[in-house]
Amino acid sequence: MIKEKSAVFTLLTFLFSKLKEKIGDLSLNNFFSYPT
Repeated sequence: MIKEKSAVFTLLTFLFSKLKEKIGDLSLNNFFSYPT
């Protein structure tokens, strides 16, 4: 049970980091495409 929870938590953390990476890339692209 604990092992399964740990695996799920690891997977969620991995997905979340990937999502943040994508959001960060989008933000950087927008920032450089449209300078204020």
